[in-house]
Amino acid sequence: MKKIFSIFMSVLLLLLSLSVANAAEKVTLRVYTRYWGELLKGMEKLVASFEKLHPEIDIKIENVPWDEYRTKLDAMIAAKVAPDIIFPTAQWTFAYGEQGILPLNDFIKADKFNIDRYFKQVMDCYILDGKVYGLPNDMAAYAIFYNKDMFDKAGVAYPQDNWTYDDFLSTAQKLTKDFNGDGRIDQFGGILGTGDITPIVASFTGKQVFDNMKNPKKFLYSEPDAIEALQFIADLVWKYHVSPRPQESAQMGDLFMTGKTAMIRNGHWMIPDYKTIKSFKWGIAPLPVKKFVANVVDGSCWSITTSSKHPKEAWEFVKYICGPVGQKLFMINYEFGTPTLKAVAFSKEWQFSVPGCDKKAFLNAVLTKGGIGTINYGPLTRTGARIQDEFLAGLDPLWLGQKSAKDTIEELAPKIEKLLTQ
Repeated sequence: MKKIFSIFMSVLLLLLSLSVANAAEKVTLRVYTRYWGELLKGMEKLVASFEKLHPEIDIKIENVPWDEYRTKLDAMIAAKVAPDIIFPTAQWTFAYGEQGILPLNDFIKADKFNIDRYFKQVMDCYILDGKVYGLPNDMAAYAIFYNKDMFDKAGVAYPQDNWTYDDFLSTAQKLTKDFNGDGRIDQFGGILGTGDITPIVASFTGKQVFDNMKNPKKFLYSEPDAIEALQFIADLVWKYHVSPRPQESAQMGDLFMTGKTAMIRNGHWMIPDYKTIKSFKWGIAPLPVKKFVANVVDGSCWSITTSSKHPKEAWEFVKYICGPVGQKLFMINYEFGTPTLKAVAFSKEWQFSVPGCDKKAFLNAVLTKGGIGTINYGPLTRTGARIQDEFLAGLDPLWLGQKSAKDTIEELAPKIEKLLTQ
């Protein structure tokens, strides 16, 4: 009995020692996200599937609301206590640079990882001086959502693939209605909005905000065709009144979902909400064109911080969430946004997930020869995020109807040009 007990204890001690050794070898990665609702559940599902494939890695999700994300991340990067993996926008990526984000080139080379599987215009948003600072998660592309019932009732033709911004205005004028004659508009014709207006301006100009988004020397929104585009956007509100003024929209909630506007420019991220609409049928059309086909191609990426003590394991997770499994989960199952992987973007599961709609409208810039993929506002430089903040604030007088586009830009341009030299 003593001999059997001795053997049992020896085996038990061996198992315990192996268990301790395995626990010691297990790596914990902190992943810093900014998801909400169902998307956070999606992240938890993705982490669970990743951990099954990589039992040697534990993922700890640190989720922070969007409006707190950047402030907290700035502080952690400065203190060199940042999470292993982060979810920055394109401008933030280069604002942190090599002080905060680890270039992925060595991993890409060692794994023979083919970055050509992503749309080139999108992938280029995260490459500076040949260094890859992240793999693209999504592109913040836009399309026009339209209320088919309103079009049918007014006898107006649906938007076509080759329509123009002049067509948008004339269509919006036909669909703007004051049904009871009280002088207040009950149904607005169309909303382009004042956020992420770079693809609209680029369609007028064929240019980005700066002469070179990665090495900017000149601010281009002072040029006449850019000012024309900016004034057109403002005139939809203040001159033609086919779009609501700030005080009107503040009282109406989501104007598309509540049937208060016939058309609205919005991103793919609104589809989960719009799919809940039961009161009317809707469709998707590409952005109108002035002279050039243009759309947003930047968005967010997944990056590894220089604080990470486990960059090799972090790379495995970045590849996974930005690969087919992650993109299918978020872009198809949760319809988070426009895919960056060509294979997912061209899949029927993504492209036709909305009955009666072809979501290829979101891909117009990357699929059109000569299409312009715009970077929103700030350039992809170390000071790009700061320039973006200044630019957005500087356009407020135009959107509030206080100044013309010409006067707004004349005041804003010197401030932006000064930041370019810093």
